[in-house]
Amino acid sequence: MATTSHQYGLRLFVLSCALVGSVLCKDLQADTHHTIEVSSLLPSASCKHSATKGDAKTSSLKVVHKFGSCASLGWSGPSIKQPTHADILREDQSRVNSINSRLTSKAASVAGPNRVRQSDASIPASDLTWTQCRPCAKYCYQQKEPIFNPTASTSYGNISCTSSACSQLSSATGHLTFGKGTSAATLKFTPLSTISEGASFYGITIQGISVGGKKLSIPASTFSNAPGIIDSGTVITRLPPTAYAALKKAFMEPMTKYPTAPPLSILDTCYNFSTYSSVSIPKVGFYFSGAGEVDLDSNGIMYAASTSQVCLAFAANSDDTDVLIYGNVQQQTFEVAYDVGAMKLGFAPNACA
Repeated sequence: MATTSHQYGLRLFVLSCALVGSVLCKDLQADTHHTIEVSSLLPSASCKHSATKGDAKTSSLKVVHKFGSCASLGWSGPSIKQPTHADILREDQSRVNSINSRLTSKAASVAGPNRVRQSDASIPASDLTWTQCRPCAKYCYQQKEPIFNPTASTSYGNISCTSSACSQLSSATGHLTFGKGTSAATLKFTPLSTISEGASFYGITIQGISVGGKKLSIPASTFSNAPGIIDSGTVITRLPPTAYAALKKAFMEPMTKYPTAPPLSILDTCYNFSTYSSVSIPKVGFYFSGAGEVDLDSNGIMYAASTSQVCLAFAANSDDTDVLIYGNVQQQTFEVAYDVGAMKLGFAPNACA
């Protein structure tokens, strides 16, 4: 009788677990996975402005994807031919090659011109602020303020950086302030460092990566042997091959239920989501020195050429000593605060949509 009672007790326990299991699984999965609508992976065919509003006391600028559906608004020149995803990723690799040639002792073979086509005057990846001057090289885009005309200016002079006038000027410190100068309370800060070989870049220290809520077993030397920078001009984050291999393996394990798709240029881990309305992908997080773990938004994990070709948005460098570059796809939806005075970089999630 004791044995029979024990068997019934076991069956009741298993049954009770089955009844609550689906709820527990959903809660656990929410902690480790993103559930996303497949349609949200692709840009909207019509221009839809962000619903997120900044603080009323601060100044803000409207930012649009230069090849997105909102890019043509206010543009008076001829239509810009939209590049293919292969074009974008090829130019991205050219930029990465150029960065490596500047910041490491190895010479890089650059496959194409290191240029960024930009229709706006704000270029986050540039050292300089650009404005339109007449005559425009090809055509002018529309702006509210008058376009600067050097020939009508009594104070304008074309002075090169190597001129004696520039060398006589001493360094100066000043402030350019927009709004009240406050930042999100949720900012996580990591130290910034300067890079003598490349004044355009700030160094960061990445100490680890997590997938599905679990920190990957990657040797610390993998990150310490590769100089790390943050670069908004690089599209796809570049990782040491050892780190990327661990990330790829951990990401693929829970994704076996989805059919794979051919690689897309530098992106070698791709899936076909064309028959799904929503998918579940594991969360990915980065561990920064001093900041702990920063969980990426779902927008920062996948790169979609189409619903039938959606790829893991990371790529491997050719060598573990190449520059680790934290690119702009992974920065999407984050407030990224550069506190240069204190030499620290802050990340706050859900800053924009």
